[in-house]
Order: sequence, then C-alpha cells, then structure tokens
Amino acid sequence: MTSSLIMADLDGTLVDRDAAFSRSVARFCEHHGLGSEVVPWVMDLDEGGYAPRDRVAYAICVRFPELRPSDCWSLLDDGGCEDVELADDVAAALDSLRADGCRIVVVTNGPTSMQERKMFRIGLDRFVDGWVVSGTEGVKKPEPEIFRIAAKRVGSTLDGAWMIGDNPEADIRGAHVLGCRSSWISRGRTWPHEDFAPTRVDTDVASALLGVRAM
Repeated sequence: MTSSLIMADLDGTLVDRDAAFSRSVARFCEHHGLGSEVVPWVMDLDEGGYAPRDRVAYAICVRFPELRPSDCWSLLDDGGCEDVELADDVAAALDSLRADGCRIVVVTNGPTSMQERKMFRIGLDRFVDGWVVSGTEGVKKPEPEIFRIAAKRVGSTLDGAWMIGDNPEADIRGAHVLGCRSSWISRGRTWPHEDFAPTRVDTDVASALLGVRAM
C-alpha cells in the first residue's frame, strides 16, 4: 500500500546538487582565468554543500587574492542554482505518485532564497504539494520538528510516512527517530551505521519513488 505522505530531500536527492555546483564552479574558473584543477579543489572544500559558506569563501580568497570577495560570494550564493536540473524520470515518478493520491513535500536544509530559487527554476513546484526549508522554519533536519511541520504543511500526518534522502544523518536518522519509513539514496555508497538503518536502499531517487509506490 502506498503511503499518503512522502517527504523528499532536495539536494542530492530530487536534484543532483553537486553536479550542478560543479558546472557553476567550472564556469566561474573559466571566467576568472583559473585552472580546471581548481574545480575538484573547490568541490572538496564545499563538502557537498555542508561546509560553512564563509569558510569556503575565505579559502578561495586566500588562494586567489586577485579575486574580489564579492566574486567568491556570488559563486556560493548561487550554489549551483543556475545549473540545477530536474530529471525526466524523477518528474514522471512524482507525477505518478500524486496521481495515486500521495502528498509529496520537499524537506530541505539551507537558505530559503537559494532552495526556493532552485525549485522554481526547474519547475519542481509543479510536481510537489509543498516544501519546508530550514532557513524559513528555524529548525533543520534531523530535528523532529521540521518533519512535523512538513506533514502539517500538506495536511497529512507522519503515520506511515516515508522520507527519501541521501544523507544518513539528516534524512534517515531523522526519519528513524520519528518511526517513519525511509529510503536512502546510496549513489554507490555503503551504509555507514550499525545502530539504525533505512527501510530500503536505492541507487537513485527515481528508483526510490517507484519502490515506495510499490510498498
């Protein structure tokens, strides 16, 4: 039986944020005459978007003093927004789930302006019933309250709900604490914990959405 509520992470789950940010960094390096070898260095600094942005900006400016701080902040404030994409198979899976009566809500950490800009740019707002952004709510995953807010946002409850995400701590532990079912987007990684585990492991979000639909 399909759950009536499906919560899904944004970066690294519904969209490939790292691929988008990498494209933005490559364009930034080309524009400023930096070598292509700088791209993986910045990506390492970025830590998948989890590194504090002021720390990343400082490191870039120290290595390249010819850059203006505003240049570095422009890159980080964009956060890959201009290069993010919604895959066709993900859009189709979301459409199918909503047609089955599911309520789908995006639950994401990050600055509100950046995360909403991504969603509107790719038209994700047309494929979900709502979203909750930590920058707006003042709580972030894995804090239980953000998941409760998500359920209320779309007029649902957490009973039988699913959380789909790529982060073991923010997404899966958060769901585990609340007794929600979960799908971990592994992208080839090995599950890192022994004290808790996701309900299912999927290699990509389209597979996860279709798998959740079947359960």
